[in-house]
Amino acid sequence: MEGSLWLDATNAEWRPSAENIVLVALPENFDEGKSTLSWALNYFSGNDSVWFAITHVSQSIKMIPFMGMEIDTNHLGEEYVDAYRKLERERLDEILIKYLSQCQHTLKLKCLKLLVEAEDTFEGLLNIIRTHDISKVIVGKLKESRPALLEGVKRLMREVKPSCKLWFVYNGKLIFTRTPHNNGEASTSSSAGNRENFEMNDDEEGQIELGADPYKNIREKAFEVFIRHQNAEKEMFWGWQKAMLLTAKMSSEQHLKDVQWKRDIEDFLEKEKKEKDQLKQEIEQLMLEKQHAEIAVKDIQSISAAARDRNESLEAEKASLQQELSNATSATKVLQSKFSSIEQSYNQLLLEFNIAASEKEQLHDQRTREIGTMVPMCTEFPLEEIKRATENFSATRKIGEGGFGPVYKGFLRNTMVAIKRLDPTSLQSSTEFDQEISVLGKVRHPNIITLIGSCPEASALVYEYLENGNLNDRLNCRGNTPPLTWRLRTKIIGEVCSALIFLHSAKPHPIVHGDLKPDNILLDSNFVSKIGDFGIARLLRASSRTSAFHRTNPKGTNGYIDPEFLTTGEVTTQSDVYSLGIIILQLLTGKPVLKIAQHVEAASDEDLMAMIDLSAGSWPFVHARKLAYIGVRCSNVSRKSRPDLMKDVWPKIVSLARSAMASDSPSCESIADENHAPSYFICPIVQEIMKEPHVAADGHTYEFTAIKGWFDGGHNTSPMTNLPLLNLDLIPNHPLRSTIQDWLQKHQKV
Repeated sequence: MEGSLWLDATNAEWRPSAENIVLVALPENFDEGKSTLSWALNYFSGNDSVWFAITHVSQSIKMIPFMGMEIDTNHLGEEYVDAYRKLERERLDEILIKYLSQCQHTLKLKCLKLLVEAEDTFEGLLNIIRTHDISKVIVGKLKESRPALLEGVKRLMREVKPSCKLWFVYNGKLIFTRTPHNNGEASTSSSAGNRENFEMNDDEEGQIELGADPYKNIREKAFEVFIRHQNAEKEMFWGWQKAMLLTAKMSSEQHLKDVQWKRDIEDFLEKEKKEKDQLKQEIEQLMLEKQHAEIAVKDIQSISAAARDRNESLEAEKASLQQELSNATSATKVLQSKFSSIEQSYNQLLLEFNIAASEKEQLHDQRTREIGTMVPMCTEFPLEEIKRATENFSATRKIGEGGFGPVYKGFLRNTMVAIKRLDPTSLQSSTEFDQEISVLGKVRHPNIITLIGSCPEASALVYEYLENGNLNDRLNCRGNTPPLTWRLRTKIIGEVCSALIFLHSAKPHPIVHGDLKPDNILLDSNFVSKIGDFGIARLLRASSRTSAFHRTNPKGTNGYIDPEFLTTGEVTTQSDVYSLGIIILQLLTGKPVLKIAQHVEAASDEDLMAMIDLSAGSWPFVHARKLAYIGVRCSNVSRKSRPDLMKDVWPKIVSLARSAMASDSPSCESIADENHAPSYFICPIVQEIMKEPHVAADGHTYEFTAIKGWFDGGHNTSPMTNLPLLNLDLIPNHPLRSTIQDWLQKHQKV
């Protein structure tokens, strides 16, 4: 802020009287200012009543370096400008401290440091002199330009009170002093022995160039002549003083000596007259050179204007010729272009017709195969039965609100279920209804919600009921539920990762969820997580004409949706990887999702420890750092930079989940019965607790050796449904394996 003031004293607060304060104005460059301060210390040495106010006036900040450019402060935010101004103050304060150190190490004087910000250096000095009624001021080299420095000192002499004493010190030597007289008026005197230190050097003369200041050389020479003229008059003054002394002395000596002294004086005056005449001639010569320079500048400006006009004329002619040439070329190609266009259109239409016919036949065959192999895994319920289960969709039965309709808790055929009712009048709801049945009706996985059935009359979908709601409610402790422990959070990450690998590995087409977020991750009574809400999921089909995946336009959730989808409109399995990365970071930190990946990636180890959600318990730092690394990699903005789930992410997640489950975890004890193993631990083929559980294409989990033996025996159907399997691929269920091993260790069953 202009004219603002910051005060700091090394030995006491700002409370000395004004007559005891010596304001020493010093430049930013310590090497240039220390000689001025040394002179001031020597001059006031031995005066115990003096307080030195070490002062620097900084220019008000108008331009700030920003990304390699100078930016006006009006175009930047106040937060950035304030931060830059704070850094500048700290830097200048360090320079003032160096000056204070010089004072204290030299004479142990009492010192203050004073930092002033103003539009102009000398305006700032005048403000502080007037505000605190300063009566002693020492001015050093405050500007690089000698004329500007001299002009500023003259301004101080004019505008401060006559009672204020001024010293002007240049390169450690006193140039002149203004001392107040008894009548209150001020007078000035200069040190002739030091004036050469303030004269301009010959090597500073500039050359007149086009675009440069043509009067710089003349002004600098004029300033030099002015200084020499001033020095000559000072020499004349001292000569007169000397003459008067000599005249007084001659009155007591012989007449012959008087005559000799008179001749000496006349010679001296004649010499001074010649120097003044020479200076006058030099000034006249400078005026003549100035006139010549003005004429030269006008000539150069005239030539430059003519050159610009000629160049513009040539450019206009060139553009006209180019346009004529382009028109002529276009005219010669019109007939050829029309004939070629007609021929190409015919060939293109013929090609597209053949391709369309081929694709139609392929799609018909593919649809026939899919219908023949589709596994009917859900039941169709009548409307009356759905109404009884929900008490005619009573508000008391409502347990949530989905993206396309409410969710009710119901009791259907002796089973507690969750019923989602979609808006039958909405085209989008109808699409979600068909999509949920299409996807969930054909897949089964321990970490994917089970679709029990549907009711087309009510546009309702019937799911298994999960007691602990969704992950978002548990993270926010809705209903005063306890926070999820870090062990449970790690287990949930492993389960979600397992489900995504299963979906992405589906044959013949990978399945992309497209809207993975904590609201769509549900938890059962044992805190086993299951992915739900497949209304915008997509089967990725490879195009018959290109190698790119089918482009689609699903709805997503801000913060979790793949950024590349917003620019390309294309969804791939890497879109789910991005959402998983954001969920990992949210489970780790408990922070909002906006820019969470950037904040975690930029955090140091110390910052990361401060970001971790401590409500989950005492995270092992190595464990947390590994999760942070995985989350940041998965949520990379570029799809090409995201890791492969199966090869890169899954082995690390399995290791972290196993480590978390192996430690003491009272919150996880509820996942197993104290006397009997959970049913999902048992292989449906051999009826034993599984050691190497694997998920088959029917969605069921089997012991690896059992299902492998089933396949080796020539079977290509499901052991559970006897329906044909789409493929014979097996996916390891590592989270379930870790859970089984933990249960076996606790119950001493090897």
